[in-house]
Amino acid sequence: MKIREKDILSMKSFYDFDNLYTAPAHGFRDAEDYWHTCSSRLFIPGIRVPAMLINAANDPFLGEKSYPVEEAEQNPFFHFLIPAFGGHVGFASGLNMK
Repeated sequence: MKIREKDILSMKSFYDFDNLYTAPAHGFRDAEDYWHTCSSRLFIPGIRVPAMLINAANDPFLGEKSYPVEEAEQNPFFHFLIPAFGGHVGFASGLNMK
C-alpha cells in the first residue's frame, strides 16, 4: 500500500485517516465499511451480564451519532451513562493541576 505525501497532508479528520490508511491496510473497502464492521454496537444486543459504558458528552473524538443510546434502551443488561464532562478517556483540560 502506497500513500502519497500530499494525501497525508490533506487529511483533516478521523474519517480521512481511516479512509486513506486504516481501512485499506486492514482489508476494508473504506472508512464506513471499517467503522460498521468493527463497531462494538453490533455486540450490544447479545450482552447478557450487566455492563456499563460511560462516555462524556464533551468527548472531542466521539460524536453523538456514535453513542449507543437506542441499544441501551433495548437491552436491560446494558447501561449507558453520558456525563456532561470528562473529555476523552477522562482527560481534563482547563484545570489547575498543581
